[in-house]
Amino acid sequence: MSWWGSNSSNIDFKNWSDSVIHKIGDVLEDTRTEKTYKQIGGILKYADVPNNSGIYLFRDINDTKNIYCGKANDLRRRLAEHLTGQSGKLRKGEEYTIRWIESSNHGLSEAIAVICFQPERNDGNDWKNSMRREDSKKILREAERLGVYSRDNQEDFCLKFLDFISKEI
Repeated sequence: MSWWGSNSSNIDFKNWSDSVIHKIGDVLEDTRTEKTYKQIGGILKYADVPNNSGIYLFRDINDTKNIYCGKANDLRRRLAEHLTGQSGKLRKGEEYTIRWIESSNHGLSEAIAVICFQPERNDGNDWKNSMRREDSKKILREAERLGVYSRDNQEDFCLKFLDFISKEI
């Protein structure tokens, strides 16, 4: 469970992509072949996913529960692997909402997201190395950009962040 429980109203996703829905194992829409995939909500278009580095977040179909967060040098390629069911982290036939955000330091972005969102299927600790290399101001700037830190919740955020880090060391 994330720090904010199932209430995502405390998370500001303004810098993230719009939430889209996709059923794992189904084909992405490809404008080159003009094949479409109809689904509840929007259509996830392969061409809309940037091929830049960043992080992505899979949530349940109601967009309330954090399932899996990852980083990628190429978001388009990595999401395609997940969406076709090749990653093993997501179950074929299940529908998820997906968001992504570009990042030049996707290791730090993923570490902050994993710590704050605590997705149920993230089981590694590789985020620790990304955290060790950064100063606190950079961490807070990135947390603010990701929408999990603001001046309104800074004390609560810092206390929870320190508590989490101290338990993991």
